[in-house]
Amino acid sequence: MLLKDGDSEKLSYTELDHYAHSIDALSIGAINVLGNVVDIVRQSTTGDLEKRSFNISFDLLQQRMADTEPSLLMGLVAELNSFNLVHLPGAPTIRTSDYSNYNIEIPPLGTRFVLHLLSFNNKGK
Repeated sequence: MLLKDGDSEKLSYTELDHYAHSIDALSIGAINVLGNVVDIVRQSTTGDLEKRSFNISFDLLQQRMADTEPSLLMGLVAELNSFNLVHLPGAPTIRTSDYSNYNIEIPPLGTRFVLHLLSFNNKGK
């Protein structure tokens, strides 16, 4: 809000308000998952992450967060989905065990949350 109008780094008041509500309501685990999702995308994609949506498979996230049981991890992803910080497009027609072939979409809203509000470096820590 303190940046000048037209500054590409400036977020709208409405977006900042949504983020403030999200921070208040989300669990630490969900915020950690979001940071990891953005880091996976950042490592595998070139382009402006804040302008378009990107997709990853759940199994990539599960590999990154192997110490988290798959059903808990999916619950944290669903928590983020409720704030549109990630999007779960729906269950695959033929499902594999532990949600491994589910798709997770990260919209620009979720990416901006991580890049502007979290201290999340290039290594996801």
